Amino acid sequence: MIEKLDFLVRFWELRARWEALGVPLSDRERIELLSLVQLVGNEGRSRERGPAALNRRSLPLHMIARGGFLAGDLREVYAELLIVAAAQRLEEGERTVVQVTDVAAGHEYTIPCVVVWSHEAVPCAIALTVDGIPSRTDIVLPLANAWESPLGMGAVATRGYA
Repeated sequence: MIEKLDFLVRFWELRARWEALGVPLSDRERIELLSLVQLVGNEGRSRERGPAALNRRSLPLHMIARGGFLAGDLREVYAELLIVAAAQRLEEGERTVVQVTDVAAGHEYTIPCVVVWSHEAVPCAIALTVDGIPSRTDIVLPLANAWESPLGMGAVATRGYA
């Protein structure tokens, strides 16, 4: 599922830049967008309101919700919808930001969304559509010993004074 999310984030980014912002795309980006449009087709333009099916390949995520963050699972990914399972229901029309982290590949996806519908169940199913330009950033982990003082302050304490 993470591979599909990865190429859809690129699709949503290029589409938003071209359609919503009117930012001209380079020749390479236009070809990439046309290729992605052919891959995506009309997939997932409408999905019935209902529970989020269990999926062994679901991805953990965080969403910004009223008063804080809401944890959930990304259960289904379509070109026009993300289906999320969460403990709390979000209202139709509510805006949120979804954050998915792929630690193995070292990527973090940030996707601005709006709620299309929510289904009361345990867990709640929430259908989201992309509303803005998503991003994929690389996770940067500190190097070993990166927290040591560059001035050697920690080393002074270990030497001791007589």
